[in-house]
Amino acid sequence: MSNGSTIRVSIETKKRLNEIGNVNDSYNSVIEKLLDAYDKNKNRSRNQHEITSG
Repeated sequence: MSNGSTIRVSIETKKRLNEIGNVNDSYNSVIEKLLDAYDKNKNRSRNQHEITSG
């Protein structure tokens, strides 16, 4: 990652991110994993809605 940005998170959020990631994961990779999971779940929910509504 060549360019970066600083975000402020609470100590509790930092602890939660640490629990989700592996030992050598950067916060960026943990956040990317969470965003990927969110996108996957969002798409699954959308598809499920189309199946039950269609």
